[in-house]
Amino acid sequence: MSSGAGHGARPRISGVPGELVELFIQFLDRETELEPHWWHTYGSFTLLNFTAGFFPEHMARGDAMGALREVLEVAINDGGVAEDFLIRALKRDLDDFVRGKEDPSAYNRTTDRTRETMRDVIENPVARANWRKAMAQVNPTYASKTDEELIADARNTIENSVTTRHLDADAVAQRWSEADEWWELSAQLLPDSLFEHWGRLRTKRAIDEDRQRRTQD
Repeated sequence: MSSGAGHGARPRISGVPGELVELFIQFLDRETELEPHWWHTYGSFTLLNFTAGFFPEHMARGDAMGALREVLEVAINDGGVAEDFLIRALKRDLDDFVRGKEDPSAYNRTTDRTRETMRDVIENPVARANWRKAMAQVNPTYASKTDEELIADARNTIENSVTTRHLDADAVAQRWSEADEWWELSAQLLPDSLFEHWGRLRTKRAIDEDRQRRTQD
């Protein structure tokens, strides 16, 4: 497992089934100086975007990556999803996520919406009930929270959470640096050409295997 960005040759591939899944997991399963929680940030986004699920709270890094690998393998082996199509689509979703990091105005609009949601939780009983129900799907303890507790949580979020504060100049610079790191690593380890090359190798491998079977018969 890598602990930094690093440099080196692009990965060698041979068209073997499961190869792209493994490369994708290796790409996500890392920490960097700029993004020490790289594996969790991008792994969580992938799982949420693909299955609408979450890593269980405090899940260990190795377990999280193993669970994500299993989900992808099931989709390919049991669901019939083409491996190159799936991994390329997930990579593109992550690219879009990183582009959002590069757009501070979009982030600030999101924080404004979060503040508005928290104000609704404080002031509107219907919104509060809907918030309790939605959050309970992520964290079951929310189902038993009282109105007073939800209101206190909402006020604390408005006053103290980074999710309700606009980005300052340092935060914007940090996000741009993290995005640059993403583009550098992804161009090195998961370039678009990799998926096309794997598909050609996979097709050739399948043809060769079929020809070999016919010869043996």
